[in-house]
Amino acid sequence: MYPKTLTLPRTSIRLFLNDQPPAFGKLLKGKKISQELLDDMLEYEEHALAAGQPGITREDITALLDATRKVHLLGPMLQRRLYFHLLRKGALPAVADDTSFVLLTDAYRQLMDTAVRSNEAPKINRLDGMLLFGHWWNFQMSDESPLNAASYQHWQAVLKQCGRYSHMPGMLAKLDKFAAFADDATAARILKVLQTLRFQHSQIGPASCSYYDYTNLSFWGLCEIVLLNANASTQLIISFLKRLPDLPQSDKQLEIFEQFVAAAANPAARQRFQPLRDQALDAIPPREETVDESRVQEVVNALGITLPKGNWTIILVVSTVPIDRWFYRRNALKGEDLRLEITLGNEGRWKVMLARHDNEFLVTWGRDFQPQVRAEQLKYRRMVKWPHLSALLDLGALIADLERVLNVRFERHFDVFTDAGMTSEDMVKHHGQAITQWLTPFAATVGVNGKVLGN
Repeated sequence: MYPKTLTLPRTSIRLFLNDQPPAFGKLLKGKKISQELLDDMLEYEEHALAAGQPGITREDITALLDATRKVHLLGPMLQRRLYFHLLRKGALPAVADDTSFVLLTDAYRQLMDTAVRSNEAPKINRLDGMLLFGHWWNFQMSDESPLNAASYQHWQAVLKQCGRYSHMPGMLAKLDKFAAFADDATAARILKVLQTLRFQHSQIGPASCSYYDYTNLSFWGLCEIVLLNANASTQLIISFLKRLPDLPQSDKQLEIFEQFVAAAANPAARQRFQPLRDQALDAIPPREETVDESRVQEVVNALGITLPKGNWTIILVVSTVPIDRWFYRRNALKGEDLRLEITLGNEGRWKVMLARHDNEFLVTWGRDFQPQVRAEQLKYRRMVKWPHLSALLDLGALIADLERVLNVRFERHFDVFTDAGMTSEDMVKHHGQAITQWLTPFAATVGVNGKVLGN
């Protein structure tokens, strides 16, 4: 996809690519940005855009934005162009004043116009776009008050709060953190956004229905904020349950919603929930059993776990960097950092998911054991020989294959999260050694929230 070398036409700087986009960020660290170098970089990026290629990484465009600001080359037109290229890669830059916000909204509007003309959804996800800008692709908020830099900063803080968790039990244990955002104005606007999107946080189609991310934590974090508001919680319950029969994985979404209502809603809203829940259940068609429960039971038996009746989930996570960076030091994460998550649940639910921090690709394994790849770059969709998963008990072999194919190394530590009738700490205490044996040699230690508790 990339040539071996690239020579910039104006500055004659030669870069060695090694099948990677040019590392302009590293180049900027050693050179003072000039108009010629700036024009070379922008020309490369806009040629990539015209060719439908990913172009420069968003980290390098951010570095370019900072470098031009330092030497006073950043005029309004250039700032708007750089904002556009950041947005098309899914990045949401910080803005300090209303002048910058106007330029950012102009760039965002251009991105949405491009998406509508091409009939291709933008990389900015719809929840972010609606909350930060009031519209996304073909969705538009009605009767919106004008947004500004202060509102943008507020909604970035809301989204950061919803996105800082890696599992639902952690979210439900931190109600006070979400309650800080549950004022009337914030809760009312989140509710309006969810209603406008018909409670669908991502695209739904016949092919994507079974892969719909019904555990999307940002979505459920926003629901948690609304449920914590006394004036909006009942209306959320009514609206969500009305839409429920039309949502993918509706039975699983109802299970999750019920947990959030029980934890976050006020007594009056919880009382209203039960009869509406029963009505919604009557409208949901019976679920066809399409998964092999024996696969999950085989793992559970190997770990020696006695499961509770009803809903339960076990999540195991490994990363190419120390796992605590995903909880406490997210600013230290790089775009290429990887996270592999294994989810087991009742009714034979299971999924293995591999994601890059910069969202360049998301790969999932489930049901048929074949990798399902979502990526913008052709090399990740076609050229990478993603390994197949032979069986759940062979996850160690999958991790070894991923290290070989991607030339990476996972940390030899797994984090555990569960609500399967015990705390995560008890799961590690009583079953950590079995987890280590199952995932050897990739689980030399096992812990919770990045802390090693034993093996």
